[in-house]
Amino acid sequence: MRNFILFFLLFTVSCIDIKAQIKVYHLQNLNLKAGDDFGSSVSINEEWIAVGARRFRNETGQVLIYKSSANAWLLKQELVASEVVEGDFFGSDLAMTDKYLVAGAPTDHWVSGLEGKVVVYELINGAWAEQSTLYPPSNFQASAYGYIVNSHKEKIVVGAPDQNWEGAVVVYGNEGGEWIELQVISPESNNQRNFGGAIDMNDEWLVIGAYNSIPDEATALEILLYKWENGQYVYKQSILNERVAIPFQIPYWNMELSDNQLIVGNHRVNNGENITGGTKVYSLNGSTWVLDQTLSPSGFELHELGRHVALSERFAMFGASNFPSSDFDEPHHVIFYETSNPDSWNPIGTFSYEGSSFLDWQAFNFDIGERFATAGTGNSLNQHGDVYIYDLRSFITTSVNQLPLENIKLFPTITNSSITIQADKVLKNISIYNSSGNEVMNKLVNLNTLELSLSLSRLIQGTYFVLVETETGNLFKKIIKL
Repeated sequence: MRNFILFFLLFTVSCIDIKAQIKVYHLQNLNLKAGDDFGSSVSINEEWIAVGARRFRNETGQVLIYKSSANAWLLKQELVASEVVEGDFFGSDLAMTDKYLVAGAPTDHWVSGLEGKVVVYELINGAWAEQSTLYPPSNFQASAYGYIVNSHKEKIVVGAPDQNWEGAVVVYGNEGGEWIELQVISPESNNQRNFGGAIDMNDEWLVIGAYNSIPDEATALEILLYKWENGQYVYKQSILNERVAIPFQIPYWNMELSDNQLIVGNHRVNNGENITGGTKVYSLNGSTWVLDQTLSPSGFELHELGRHVALSERFAMFGASNFPSSDFDEPHHVIFYETSNPDSWNPIGTFSYEGSSFLDWQAFNFDIGERFATAGTGNSLNQHGDVYIYDLRSFITTSVNQLPLENIKLFPTITNSSITIQADKVLKNISIYNSSGNEVMNKLVNLNTLELSLSLSRLIQGTYFVLVETETGNLFKKIIKL
């Protein structure tokens, strides 16, 4: 039997205006060898998490699949794709949706000149089954194809940031169960480098990160925004992030897109001494993305802020570290924000982890959803790597609808007896929280139920928040018990 260890820890969070504690699951897989880079990539989708170990078996790479079960995350599958070989670095980047898992295998192209590949899995009957292997266009050479991947609904985008020394992005669409190449996007100007080193997308927009080399002014992070029109992505806007003269302090992977907002990590370095920054929040105004807010929490004025970021509709997370330091042993911090509306992001939690030369500034790989978030360290102090899973379900604010869905109805919202819930999709679980964020009632729905009445007789008078979970979405709703 596989020997793996799953630790469950409950951290006391040091933060500003905290509403509750965040439960943290600490995931390790000691069956792997030291240096396999467990946690080198992570992707989470509600009850599933995929963890990459890109140096497994002489850098063949492996992806480990865990599933949430009560108060634990259990190892369900260990994936090594059928066409990967030594040196492929399979699992270097991961993107998981409720239907697909996409794993990049960019190969050790700096040495071998190989082209890389991307493997697509589909969730079938509760297991992830290998579906397709994607290869780069024939003219790609030593491109790092698969260095970064992303998936949204029936689209996949693959970054190849070393293509022709500039970079490129390949867009695929699912047609009849096959992934068809739809578009190859190249840099908009000759100044852009590592184009496609970061990618994210929603229903309409694709955002691509790149360096912009400005003559005599070093390098800046550039964010390029494309909109889906008439079957392809059309360039619309560039955001040139603030920069200074030390280019390696401005990575191009620190940006993420939700349905209606874009966040960009904005740390800066001045002569390697004064470190500051923040995470910028952009919103769509008509057809233009405009700056709304800069998240810069108190106590981190001298830290790099936003080297890694993750964003969902309700939560944001980003990293902060004090690199460079004289002893390379500064702790790294993971900071969480929550929003009740797009104009008000509030800090809810901060975690600190002791670092090493790898951990403190290379830091974590992040992903976040509406229920859980995750951070993977790759190769940390114990050389086996760590993955932390953060349970965000206890954070219920005074917003009436955190995730409004027209197909879910809850009534009455003021009652002395019971509530009724109706949905056009099967109900899965109903949780009720008090105003402090503590769960006081849970109802697991085992039948194919579309409507349910729930008695509140054992609850005292007060304000509560109901989380309704269905097969396709969730709803948060405030109620008052009389």
